[in-house]
Amino acid sequence: MTRRFALVANPRAGKGRAPELAGDLARVLAAGGHDVRTETTAAPGDGARIAYFRAFECDAIVALGGDGTLHEVANGVARAAAEAGDPGRVAAVGVVPFGGGNDYIKALCARRPTVIAALQGLRAGPRRRVDLLRARRTGPASPTGHGPGPAPAAAEEYAINQVQVGYGGAVTEGVEAVRRFLHGQAAYTVSGLLALASHEVPEYRLVLDGARAVAGRFLEIHVANGPFCGGGASFTPQARLDDGLLDLCLVEARSFARNFRTLLPLLGPGLKPRDGVRMERARRVRIDTDVEFTFVLDGEVRKASAAERLDVEVAPAALDVLVPV
Repeated sequence: MTRRFALVANPRAGKGRAPELAGDLARVLAAGGHDVRTETTAAPGDGARIAYFRAFECDAIVALGGDGTLHEVANGVARAAAEAGDPGRVAAVGVVPFGGGNDYIKALCARRPTVIAALQGLRAGPRRRVDLLRARRTGPASPTGHGPGPAPAAAEEYAINQVQVGYGGAVTEGVEAVRRFLHGQAAYTVSGLLALASHEVPEYRLVLDGARAVAGRFLEIHVANGPFCGGGASFTPQARLDDGLLDLCLVEARSFARNFRTLLPLLGPGLKPRDGVRMERARRVRIDTDVEFTFVLDGEVRKASAAERLDVEVAPAALDVLVPV
């Protein structure tokens, strides 16, 4: 079966080797009789724009990069799927493990696939329908959406894997600094220790499914679609990509030593409910605090002002992905 592909390559991924990989994949796919075009991103948002327009004319949009590239491609295809009224009417998303984290593909497969297995999935792999997370900042609106002051109300974005508030944002920001010296899991571990020692924790107020109220000083508010983040760590080992639910992990802020002991299982089997760790499931959650806060969508850092809140809800069966074989 001939498929039409758009390969979206982040030129910075894989130490600058993503465009080379895109060329290799394009040649292999074309030799197999498939129709292939390659696109290279140049600025933030390019991946989403390319994916949106190509989704109506291709069978698959392939993200060549890390979780950030996948995040953009998924957002573009999800917009197209929402407009079409059915993910089956637009392109599926293909994933090739080539970035620093590759957390999503670990959840998609029983084991992390090789590039060859991912390529086989592109050629003939089945489409799997998965959920997305829809994150929306709401608060005072600027009339034009430009200039100083809070961002416009209802600033909305999808996440394919997770939304993190608090500690996760500090770790993600720190990873970019330590990546000059370290890569992979080591970069996340060092950044995590630095953030644990310096991250300031405000009081958060949460409302789950419009009814259940939870408040506290949470080191991490982790809202997950998949089980992995940060290069393989797991706040929510039980999370599934297609169960129609958000999995939440709330980690209470305590002393450095107690926080360290609480988070230590992230390097192994993942966190479980225990003293200082609360697990919840819901279809939507509202997060509010009195100060500016950082949140992260699939490794992409965002800011919310003190006047804004963050609403996250599950978008069930919102996207098709190609499964490596």
